[in-house]
Amino acid sequence: MTDREIFEKVRDHLLHQGKQSVVHDGECRYRGPKRTKCAVGCLIPDTNYDPKMEGHGVNSLLKCFPDCFGFEPTSSQVSLLRVLQFCHDHKDPATWASYLDQVWHRHIGG
Repeated sequence: MTDREIFEKVRDHLLHQGKQSVVHDGECRYRGPKRTKCAVGCLIPDTNYDPKMEGHGVNSLLKCFPDCFGFEPTSSQVSLLRVLQFCHDHKDPATWASYLDQVWHRHIGG
């Protein structure tokens, strides 16, 4: 996948879902209740998902589950994934669109 493809898939997923993928205590999950997925979780094919992935940040996820995405992200893509995960985990869903516009300009569209 290209940086642009990653960004567009995550953006479209987050804006369509419109809410975080969290459990009852507010902890973010790659796979949450009612089939929700976080920014990085939406890139993990269902056939590659393992509940043991939960609790791992992007770098740790890739170290412990190197084939989780079905492609090997470049270092710039790993940085992009961390930024997109930050959006999901720490931004209010009402602000996602504007935050993602900023991510686009900084990381993809220049």
